[in-house]
Amino acid sequence: MPDDIYWRDSLAWSEQQAGLLERLAKGERVNEEIDWENIVEEVLSVGRSQLQSVESLLTRGLEHIMKIHGWPQSRAVNHWQVEALAFLLRAQRPYSPSMRTRIDLAGCYRDALLPLARLRIDEAAPRAIPAACPFTVADLLPPDGSAPDIDALVATLSKYDFFFEKKKQKTFTHWTELTERHARKYPKVFWFFFKKELLSSFFAEFPWTHT
Repeated sequence: MPDDIYWRDSLAWSEQQAGLLERLAKGERVNEEIDWENIVEEVLSVGRSQLQSVESLLTRGLEHIMKIHGWPQSRAVNHWQVEALAFLLRAQRPYSPSMRTRIDLAGCYRDALLPLARLRIDEAAPRAIPAACPFTVADLLPPDGSAPDIDALVATLSKYDFFFEKKKQKTFTHWTELTERHARKYPKVFWFFFKKELLSSFFAEFPWTHT
C-alpha cells in the first residue's frame, strides 16, 4: 500500500511517486497505484511551509524594530538594525505575491510585542509601543524587492509615541487646570490630598504600553 510506504519511509515514497508521475507525464501506462491523496497533501504543505517561514522571519524582524524604538539609547541599537534588516531580507526569498493576503501580520506583530512587556534592557522598560500593528506587508517586504527602510519603520512606531505623549500632555494640562480651580475653593490641606489623588489616578491611566 502506498500509505504504508508514505509513513514508513518518506524518501522511498517520494522517489517511487516521482517515478510514477514522470512515466504518467510521458504517456506511459502506469499499473502501480499512485498515492494521489498524499501527493496532494505534500504539494499543499510546500506552500504552507513557505508561508510559515515568511511569518516567522517577519516576527523576528518586527521584534528587533520594536527594540530599536523601545530602547533608542541602548548600545545595541546598531546590532538590532542589522538583525532587523537581515530577517526581513531573508523573508523576501520565500515570499511570493500570493502570500500577501494570507500572511497573518497582526499575529506576527502580536507575537513580537508580547514578550517585550516583561523585557528590561539596561534596567529600563521599553517606550510605549502601539498594541495594533501599524505596518502593511508592503512596508516590511517592498513589492519591488528592495531592502526595507528600517529607519522609516522605526519612525512609524515613533509617530504613535509622539501622538501618545501629546495626548498625555493634553490630559495632564486639563487635570492641572482642574486642580488649580479646586485649589482656590478648598483649604490648603484638602488641596494637597486632592491633587495627590488626581495625579495618582492620572498616571495609572497611562502605563508604558496599551494592550
